[in-house]
Amino acid sequence: MERVNITIGPLSFDHADYDADNDVLYLHVGAPQPAEGEETPEGHVVRYAPGTSRVVGLTVLGARQLLDRDGHALVVRWSPEISDTVHAAERYARLRDQWIEINPKIKGGEPVIRGTRIGVRGIAQRMDEGDTIEILTEDYPHVPAEAFQTAHTYGKAHPRRGRRTRPWRDADEAVGRRGPLPVAG
Repeated sequence: MERVNITIGPLSFDHADYDADNDVLYLHVGAPQPAEGEETPEGHVVRYAPGTSRVVGLTVLGARQLLDRDGHALVVRWSPEISDTVHAAERYARLRDQWIEINPKIKGGEPVIRGTRIGVRGIAQRMDEGDTIEILTEDYPHVPAEAFQTAHTYGKAHPRRGRRTRPWRDADEAVGRRGPLPVAG
């Protein structure tokens, strides 16, 4: 395995293997690891960490043949949509690092807006239930609007782990299931 430095958009491939017998070039992000693959329109295979959308490698099939025929083994088509998505992801990562804090000493490690004790998931829930950023800035005038938007995005991207809580049942449903409650008398 050779150490390389190939950057394609936000990805940096730093290891490469070439299988000369089968004419296959393997590019890796970090050390090779198990992955799931998805074929590109060009016939290459993008490899993802199992169960995620994190790219861990790229397989170029027929690399030597492509190089001999076309003068290059890999062509990356970078559409405006991909560029917009990458810029949005980079902006979110920057804002997340700026506004979201996870500290075991603050609310038991629950994500909060940095410098406050305002829970990120509580903000996400309020926005999902119809509160606007304007309402939130009225409630918390010391917190900038972009912090609330970042909290909402973070809350959606990182749902609470564990077993979901059951919604409270109304009294009529409880009576119908178990019969009337006994009255002491």
